[in-house]
Amino acid sequence: VFSNPLAGFIADKFKVTNRILLASSVFTMIAALFISIPGFTSFFSLDITQKTFFIGIGIILKGLFICTIIPLINSETLNFLHTHKMDPRKYGEYRVMGTLSWILTTFLVGILLGVTGLIDIPPLIMGSGFLFLALVSYDGVKAKIRKVVIPWNYLKKDNHFLRFIVFAFFQGFGLLSAFSFTAYFMDDVKLGFIAIGISFAVSAVTEIPIMFKSKKIAEIIGNRMMVILGTAALIIKFILLTL
Repeated sequence: VFSNPLAGFIADKFKVTNRILLASSVFTMIAALFISIPGFTSFFSLDITQKTFFIGIGIILKGLFICTIIPLINSETLNFLHTHKMDPRKYGEYRVMGTLSWILTTFLVGILLGVTGLIDIPPLIMGSGFLFLALVSYDGVKAKIRKVVIPWNYLKKDNHFLRFIVFAFFQGFGLLSAFSFTAYFMDDVKLGFIAIGISFAVSAVTEIPIMFKSKKIAEIIGNRMMVILGTAALIIKFILLTL
């Protein structure tokens, strides 16, 4: 709810419109450090209240800034395709790198946790990743961000788009909430770290052919049916989890 408006405010207030990706990456890296602090018991003697405070601050910072990063990367990818006169439906062929890195990272972190049991290590890995992203994005994003006046009258008249916004809100609410708690759920049913890491890795494998063949799929069944099928798959997943 607050992350993207906050990013817009920071961009306007501090005149960093093309470096908001850098700022978001730095704050997410700081969030990872806050989350990992309670794990270093040899350096910090913290009680449960103090540990909760540090982790809570980290989670809030992460939530506020990580959500701005994905749409910025998506915008950069689309801007790259437009700049080089390429079909924007080739988007998936580039963003599949995110899927591949997710598969590799979740698998390796699951193995690392299963072998060492050091739960404070993954936040540091996350922080390192966003430090790298901050360095890569130091020169700023290429997409030109312009202030626009939102045509509210057009929006009011566009019932199709209004319904889509409502759908996106509820779908995002359910998807993000379920995603956050799936790992806790797996832990409750006594799955080990290795099994959790492998399950998260395997669950993303189906994205690879969809990313590579998104143009062909869209031509055959259309964007609407892709949204319907994707949502149906999520519903089936949630029903299976509750059973």
